[in-house]
Amino acid sequence: VALEGGVTSVNPSPDRTEAIIGTTQSLVYRLRVSDLRHILVCQNHSNNVTAVTFPPDSSDRFATCSEDGTVRMWDLSDYSVLCKGVCRDGGIPLCVAFAMECLITGWSDGKVRCFDAETGEQLWSMSDVHRGGVTALE
Repeated sequence: VALEGGVTSVNPSPDRTEAIIGTTQSLVYRLRVSDLRHILVCQNHSNNVTAVTFPPDSSDRFATCSEDGTVRMWDLSDYSVLCKGVCRDGGIPLCVAFAMECLITGWSDGKVRCFDAETGEQLWSMSDVHRGGVTALE
C-alpha cells in the first residue's frame, strides 16, 4: 500500500475488516484489510497556515497556504480539499489570491507562482519579484 507520508498511527475497526491510518503528511486514510484498498478520508496542512482568502465573487470555497509548502482550495460546504498545489523547493508560501481559474501565490524565495485551481498543477512562476519574500498580492 502506497500512502503519502510515513504512517504515524493505525487503528483497526472492532471487526478487523478496516483500519484507519494517520500519516506524517496530516492525511487520514481508511483501509480495507481484505484487499488493501484505501481511500483518503481527510487531509490537513502539516504546518502553520500562513494565509487564507476567499475569491471575490464566491463564498462557497476558500484557499489557504502553509509552511508545509502547499496551497489548497477548500469546499466550504464539507471542508474537503478541491485541489492541492505543492512546491517543495520554493521556501514558504506567504500569501494567496484568486485570479480567474488560478491561485496566485507569493513565496519567501521572492517568487510568485500560479497554480491551476482545478488540478493544483503549477502553471508558471516569476522569479525575483521581491527581495525578502512576496508577502502581499493585490
